[in-house]
Parts: sequence; structure tokens; C-alpha cells
Amino acid sequence: MIKNLLKISLVISIVYLTPVFGQSFSFIPAHTHLTGAPETDIAFEIPLINLAQENITICIVRRMNALPGEWTSSFCFDESCFPPFLDSIATTSDFQSSPIAPGATVDFSLHVFPDTTRGLGQIKLVAKNMKNLADSIVVDLTASNELTGIKDIDVANDFKLFQNYPNPFNPSTVINFFIDTEALISLDVFDVLGNHVGNLFSERKNAGMHSITFQTGNLASGIYFYRITANYDNNNPKSFTKKMILEK
Repeated sequence: MIKNLLKISLVISIVYLTPVFGQSFSFIPAHTHLTGAPETDIAFEIPLINLAQENITICIVRRMNALPGEWTSSFCFDESCFPPFLDSIATTSDFQSSPIAPGATVDFSLHVFPDTTRGLGQIKLVAKNMKNLADSIVVDLTASNELTGIKDIDVANDFKLFQNYPNPFNPSTVINFFIDTEALISLDVFDVLGNHVGNLFSERKNAGMHSITFQTGNLASGIYFYRITANYDNNNPKSFTKKMILEK
């Protein structure tokens, strides 16, 4: 009788514990629908978290990539980003990554780059535990482009830094910015460690839209940040920072 009760108890425990502990990892996007301006980087952040008690290797596959016009989408793991034609990546050395330790997080992001074609882009991702392919998570993402060009953006009475284009880029990219009044403008580039890579310019600019072309020179492939600072005559400086991706 006691043995039978123990067996029943064990079965009940398995039934109730399996749904709770069956998933070995987490893959939950911060947003599933994002809207961006033309020729900008629409980034979906989806951290990979190991919920298991052992190292796991996760493979992410792009099952659907329904994008309008010349839109593209691409993957990034931590500091490594990959070309748009790559439909699957994994936490392995082949992709400048490694198996995820228990409790650890790997920063994954999907980047959609819309052109001036208005529309909706739909992407379906499937993340799988390589040791157990049934242990998987499906994520559906939607990116939208509500504008037809940079002229449609309301920049009046404001200071804005726009996403560089193209992005990813090689060997050059264009950076646009708008200032609401005359100011001393500095545009600087930093690597992912915060090291100052270079100053693109530091000079007074009149109010209005401005554009500068950034030439990569001898920089290595990777993620960089560009920061613009406006020093006004009222000693109230403003600054903005954005990320760009160099692929050689």
C-alpha cells in the first residue's frame, strides 16, 4: 500500500513539475512589434538565459523573413553581428560565442533595416536546445515603417541624431543630425569598450539638418557607437549616442 502511494505521488510530481522545469532556457523579446523610420535600425532585443543546471548550446533559426522592398534583417550575438543572408546561428565558436553557463545570459538581437518602402516586415524565429530539439521556443516579430523619407520626420524645434545608413556598413556610412539653433557640435566614435576611436569634427554649425560621411579607415569589424554633443551658448549641452555595425 505504501509503495503504491509512493508511486502515485511520484507520477503526480512528474506531471506537475514537467511544465515548470521542462524549458531549459528563456527567449523572451522585450518587444514583438516595433516601428522605425526609413533607413534606420529597428532592433529587437531578445536575451538568451540558461535556466538549466548545465551548459547548453542554443541554435536560432530564422524560419520566416517576409520583408517588403529592399528591407533586410540580420542577427547579433553580444558584440558579433552577422550578414543578412545568414539564416541560423548558434552559441558556438563558429559564431564567436560559446555554450551558455547555468544562469548566464547571452545578448541576442535581431536587426531590421527598412528602406523607404512603406509596409510591414514579419520575421519568425525558432530557438532550440541542441541537445533536445523539442526544447524550443518560437518568436514572431513585426517591424513597420510608417514614414516615406527623412523629410517626413518632425524635426522642428528639436535636436536629433539619426541612425546611420547603411547599417551594417563598409567602407563608409552617412550620419544625419538636426540642431534647433546654432551650436558647437562634436561628433565622436567609440568602440564597445568605450575607447575613443576618433573625432569626426568639432565646429560650430547653423540650425538645420546636417550630414556627414564616416570613412572606416583601418577599423576592424564590430560594433561601434557614435555620439553627438551640442554645446549651446547657454552652457546647457545636449548629447545623443547610437550604435552602428561595421562589417568587413
